[in-house]
Amino acid sequence: MAALALASVGAICRGTCGFRGRDHTGDEAVEGGNLASAYFEANGLVAAHALLKTRVTAEVKCYEVRGCLRLALFPVHERAAGLKAGTISLLPESPGFVASYAKDKYAPQPALLESHRDHLRFGKGYKVRCVGDLNSLQQVGRTRKDFVLACEFRQESKLADIAAKVKAREAAGKSVKVICIAGPTSSGKTTFANKLCMYLKNLGFVAEPLTVDHYYLPMDRQPKYQARQQRGDVDYDHIESMDVTLVGEHLNALADGKSVMTPVYNMKTGFRDGDGHKVEALPENGILVIEGIHALNPLYTQAVAADKVFKIFISPLTALQLDDCNSVKTTHHRLLRRMSRDYLFRGNSAATTLKMWDNVRQGEGEWIFPHQNNADFVMNSAAEYEVPILKTFIEPLLRNVMPDDAQYFKAAELLKTLDYFGTWPPDLAPPAALLHEFIGGGDATWTFLTVWALQGVVRGLDHGSANFSLTADPRVQERDDRNERRCGEHWPAGPPGVAECPWDSGDLDLPLLQHVPNTEDALHLSRRVLLRGLFRRQRAGVENDVPTTVRLWALGRWRTCRDTELVSEALAFVSNCWRSLRAAKAASQQTAAEKDPECVQSWVSDEEALFKMFSDLEFWRLQLKQLLTPWVPPQLLACHVASRCKQMDDQQRTLIEDNRANLAEINRLRQTISQLHSKLEVIDSRSVQSMQKQGEVVETHRTLR
Repeated sequence: MAALALASVGAICRGTCGFRGRDHTGDEAVEGGNLASAYFEANGLVAAHALLKTRVTAEVKCYEVRGCLRLALFPVHERAAGLKAGTISLLPESPGFVASYAKDKYAPQPALLESHRDHLRFGKGYKVRCVGDLNSLQQVGRTRKDFVLACEFRQESKLADIAAKVKAREAAGKSVKVICIAGPTSSGKTTFANKLCMYLKNLGFVAEPLTVDHYYLPMDRQPKYQARQQRGDVDYDHIESMDVTLVGEHLNALADGKSVMTPVYNMKTGFRDGDGHKVEALPENGILVIEGIHALNPLYTQAVAADKVFKIFISPLTALQLDDCNSVKTTHHRLLRRMSRDYLFRGNSAATTLKMWDNVRQGEGEWIFPHQNNADFVMNSAAEYEVPILKTFIEPLLRNVMPDDAQYFKAAELLKTLDYFGTWPPDLAPPAALLHEFIGGGDATWTFLTVWALQGVVRGLDHGSANFSLTADPRVQERDDRNERRCGEHWPAGPPGVAECPWDSGDLDLPLLQHVPNTEDALHLSRRVLLRGLFRRQRAGVENDVPTTVRLWALGRWRTCRDTELVSEALAFVSNCWRSLRAAKAASQQTAAEKDPECVQSWVSDEEALFKMFSDLEFWRLQLKQLLTPWVPPQLLACHVASRCKQMDDQQRTLIEDNRANLAEINRLRQTISQLHSKLEVIDSRSVQSMQKQGEVVETHRTLR
């Protein structure tokens, strides 16, 4: 396989050299939107075709080389000879290859690539692999909202993975004392660190954030200040501007359970204020969480034992394709975040942010990216829905960059990228979304509780009731034989289009679902995950213990569910439970156990419990044909008909009352019109009299003359 990859990459390299040697030219062509879309569809360019389907443009700019068309998304060389020999080299990197520029020294980045592949798998699972797919999500209903919630749940599940890894180290006798979080600007480090502290506290750790911004050297000790005594010479992004020795001493002391006096740095004066701030000693289960651009630098933690440090690299690694040759640039994603935050919270214009961007990226390349391979975990903080929401904030700012501004062409490039995205309202972002660090607002509480609870549900449903933290029902042990017969062949495969639940991790107990807030989004997410987990539990042949199923069912709070699709899926699940129960009961009618009074009573209790589960659903929202199955109790059909009749009676009564009100309003309007007509007649008569008097005045005037 490796030899085949090397051979394939070699063939591509030779083809590239031949293409450059023949000096082919690329022409910019303007094609009709329908023609270009048809070309891309016919040639299997799925992403380009999807993008054009969601853009209303009569003409499309393309590049054409030897009859091949590609969308003109970014500038390209006019001639192949412009690519000098050795400018680009292709290196095999499973499952493809990497294009490396001559000035770059490529180093393998397995963790980063795996995070990117995970992002691709997520997009493939939700059929949102390109910008065109994202734009095609429905504006009405819950399609967009459900996708946004899925993106958020994926991010929260990664936080849970990190917390689980820290817990696993503790179980292995290698307790983590320091967690270092580093990443380029606008990666969401602050929000991520705060959330991580919440997750760690939930696992019993005492997680405390430590701000390292106060560890800058005083001005008189800054190396670059010594030469000219000019503060402007100090580079605060350089590692030499930090008091690395003091950082290491304090981290080591805190990791060993000692208290320290951290400095308080005054950015206005460039010196430290007072005696500092006392940080109490960490307890045995304490963890320091630090974030900053140098957090992964070995100099930071050289005084702390390596097994006590857990390093995290965070960055938004976008995987959305614009077309089949270009993806959304990660740097563009971060720049959009930075631009929104700078404007909303620092008052900087788009031009100001663009002007600083090159220097910011230079510092990242020198102090952050070289250490990313040292991370124990790579956190992808990108969410596919962010750019359409950021567009609401950024587009007006970019349009204020005038043509005479040096940053105009950068602004124009970003505007062109944003033009490929639709515009989504900011309120689509959940309260705990990391995006709120850049657009303001938000609240991390409900998502934190919801995610932990749902992960507990998925874990419990996957492994059966034995792992639930629920009170066991005494009848379970007495009916093992019957339970064994009641599982298996009748379980459904799950709702249509659901192959498996994408959230398969978590270490919490089910009762945490009781703390999911009564917000629409939180409950909708909890019901969907719970229901899909229940279907998978059926498909896996887990024993059909009705009391346990009832307890799980109650966690969904179905009485308040208004979503017709969820109600339909829930009805299908309970119907299958009822069918399995009836089938098992029929098969056991001839056994001696079935004649046992306690056994008979247990059957009755199970039937009552399942009927209560049916009753929790607002089945009147469904069509009658969805209830016409042998596995829906006839009482429900009667209730459904009665509910529909009552609903129709209420509607008819409302119509009658509306008609009465309308008639009364019509009569009132008639009276008003009659009154207005009378007033108009009076005005007309007065007008006639006025005209007569005016004629008399004119005649008198003529006579006097």
